[in-house]
Amino acid sequence: MCTFQAAPKSDWKTPVEVWTALHQAEQFTTAAISKIMDVALDKKDHATYSFLKEYIDEQVSSEDEILSILEKVKAYGALPGLLYHLDHELEKSAGKPLI
Repeated sequence: MCTFQAAPKSDWKTPVEVWTALHQAEQFTTAAISKIMDVALDKKDHATYSFLKEYIDEQVSSEDEILSILEKVKAYGALPGLLYHLDHELEKSAGKPLI
């Protein structure tokens, strides 16, 4: 049985808190998909397992990307001006404004 989390927090005090919450959300999503994949394997439903594999691959990539950003935010936190540059780096990599 899948349980749902409460609404996400929206009143963070630091950028580290924001990116930590994002990383935890990605981990939660990965775990939820993995549970479904486990059931698919248990039921010998290889088509569903194969279908979900693409989503797990995407989640692994997303978790890695968020963790990389989180580590930068932690490192750049000592010099707040660097967070401004990280924001612009992320904006460029996304190809559109973040806000």
